[in-house]
Amino acid sequence: MSNDDKSAPTTNNQSPISGNTPPIFVQEDVLPPMPQQDIVNPSPANTNTGSAAPTDDIVSTVMPAVTTSSTPKKKFAGGKIIATILGLFLLVGGVGAGVYLTQQNQNINEKAGGICQHCEQDECEAEDGCKWIPRPGTRYCGPISGDTPNGSCRQDGTEETAPPATTPPTSTPPTTAIPVCQFAFVSKTSLFGSADSLSITSIATTSDITGFSYGFYNLDNLYGPDNPKPIWFTSGNQYVVGATTSPTNTNTITVSYNDLNKPDLNWDPTGTKKPTKIQVNAFFGNSAGWNHSDPKCVVQFNITVAPATPTAPPLTNLSCEGLTTNVANPVVGQSVTGTCHGTFSSSVTSPVARFGVSLNGTLLGVSGAVLLNSAGTASYTTVVPQEGNYLVQCQICTDSTLANCTTMGQAN
Repeated sequence: MSNDDKSAPTTNNQSPISGNTPPIFVQEDVLPPMPQQDIVNPSPANTNTGSAAPTDDIVSTVMPAVTTSSTPKKKFAGGKIIATILGLFLLVGGVGAGVYLTQQNQNINEKAGGICQHCEQDECEAEDGCKWIPRPGTRYCGPISGDTPNGSCRQDGTEETAPPATTPPTSTPPTTAIPVCQFAFVSKTSLFGSADSLSITSIATTSDITGFSYGFYNLDNLYGPDNPKPIWFTSGNQYVVGATTSPTNTNTITVSYNDLNKPDLNWDPTGTKKPTKIQVNAFFGNSAGWNHSDPKCVVQFNITVAPATPTAPPLTNLSCEGLTTNVANPVVGQSVTGTCHGTFSSSVTSPVARFGVSLNGTLLGVSGAVLLNSAGTASYTTVVPQEGNYLVQCQICTDSTLANCTTMGQAN
């Protein structure tokens, strides 16, 4: 290979190849490819023999540019493309495997092949993770972790499909509250003789009451102050009047003289003493239970043995002149006082008045005898139990025997 250009002469302290050196052309198949790392050539021997002192010049080697006679090949990044394709294959395969696995049974207590499918107890209990579950009419082999079988067996040993698991119904807490008393009242305060009776009405605050109960107590037989003992007409059993109704809020019972004119065995076990001062406690029941005793639902009355009826004298010596009330338009639960005005002659020494209360044309009851004062008046107070049309009436009697009285309602 020839070089037509002349190189500049080499002098001391100069590079062996000048910066103006032309490129060297060689055939591609003559030289191997250029290495990819830097090549550092040793410095040429110093030809300066004129001095032994080292030179201050920096000696560097500049490689000549190599030009081939043909177009150089481009480096193909085949390795990166292959790695990318392999990565895509792995990604697609991984997603597919994940989808398949998530669709499989995730119960960690089961093994492949469907465990706990045995229909014999010894075979079931011998298998790891299974237990024998007896059921009425059917036997099951199921996982230890729960009570739901994978398979089931009839009593004859043949396999059947396991029953589907059922979700127990959600219980709804009851919303009904224990009943609450509004008030109770008695139609009159005394019972006179075997033909007499009175009514007791009790009212609750809600209309879901299906049971009413009235307990009777003897005010002459006390545990302590204001704490009467129950009345026993049969030894050991309190006298109670009960009623069962459709849901409502009110109930009325009738109590007669003959119902209570009996010996109280809780007061006198010998059976010689009869109760004369009565207390009745009213109770209410619904689906939530029964209420506790409430003073608003306690009434009291007396029992009086009426004397023989005397011959009635003429009533020219007394009359009922009028009746007034203290409230013109009462409301439910309000107390109303009626005052009866009467006239009588001096021969009548202990005149009394009686009061009758009617609701919507039905007589609720008649009061006991109320002594007239020196002004000739007597008063009686009652509670308005419910809405309706009320009529208050009175009559005047010569004395508390009530043997000689004016007509009820002569004044109203």
